[in-house]
Amino acid sequence: MLVVFSLDTGITFTLKSNEHLYPIEPSSLKQYPPLATEIILCNICPLDKITMTFTPFTIETVRSLTLNEIFMGRIKLATRSCFWIDPLVKPVRLAALKRIAYDKPIRKQLILSKLVQSNDNHMNLLERIAIEAKLNDVPISNQEEIQEQTKPIIKSDEQEIVKEEIIEDFSPVFKP
Repeated sequence: MLVVFSLDTGITFTLKSNEHLYPIEPSSLKQYPPLATEIILCNICPLDKITMTFTPFTIETVRSLTLNEIFMGRIKLATRSCFWIDPLVKPVRLAALKRIAYDKPIRKQLILSKLVQSNDNHMNLLERIAIEAKLNDVPISNQEEIQEQTKPIIKSDEQEIVKEEIIEDFSPVFKP
């Protein structure tokens, strides 16, 4: 049994453990107290670039898509109380085929509905900030590899030297 309290609606409900629910791995995630975790869908941003806020209609649409639903996602970045997730998908049980399929990712649904826009640079910026703030336990060997991968490149049109920085994805491979 899993007791869930929705911060948005203030409703507490209980979910029964079944094949759609998987234990939280690694065990280090289990140490966080209830109500201390915020989940953020990454690689999207609001359409309004001036105020950088989501419209009430977008917020209500996301709420209706996610309320009382079970989702699976890949954690791209985790801090003490926050998880950035992409993709976030809903498993759909196909009883006739005895299989589980996955619905369209929430991010893609929002982009196709023209409620948000894609922000492909989001994860690169988050990973860079996490490395600078030492939020991730990145081994020194990986940091040295990143520094080695930073190399000058000459653009043929402008003849300028530009530094190309490659940030590796340190998250595990998504295996639903």
